[in-house]
Amino acid sequence: MHSIKSDIDLLKVIAGNLKDKSVSDSLNELSEKVSSNLFYLVVVGLFKRCKSSIHENIEEALGRIRSEQETIDAIIKNYQMQEDESEPDENKLNSSAN
Repeated sequence: MHSIKSDIDLLKVIAGNLKDKSVSDSLNELSEKVSSNLFYLVVVGLFKRCKSSIHENIEEALGRIRSEQETIDAIIKNYQMQEDESEPDENKLNSSAN
């Protein structure tokens, strides 16, 4: 059966033959992550742009049912320096929370 793991193993052999340690190290790390079956997925976007719907679709595809107590919450702050300032000053930064 063809798998991502077998593709990574093939790439590791090729990187080894080319004596490319950097690529070999990266592939070893990737192989460990794939073997652990643990992935982090970050969905970012503007307010009211279906991020929760994407999460629900992923959960459904994985066969998980969201509990009523589960909440998804994110606070993102954007800071913008004033054009006339060369060093950031917390009191002079424009802050907005999404």
